[in-house]
Amino acid sequence: MLTQPSINTVETILDYTGHLTMSLFVGTLLITIGLVIGWSALEPVGYAFMIGQHFIRVYRLGLSPWLSVWFTVLVFLLLL
Repeated sequence: MLTQPSINTVETILDYTGHLTMSLFVGTLLITIGLVIGWSALEPVGYAFMIGQHFIRVYRLGLSPWLSVWFTVLVFLLLL
């Protein structure tokens, strides 16, 4: 028998998706600005900001810190 997801589950998924999008947006914006104007120092700052924002947002949502670990691993894999 299939059951409907609870309202809290759907709300948590929507919150996480929104926070993930904002973390990616701001970090990517800094990286892009660094690439466009030629400031190579902005690229690692953008990645650090992205990872830091993700950690803070996951903590505030009360989700598992392992989400931030996996997010960080994926970011570093994309850098290779």
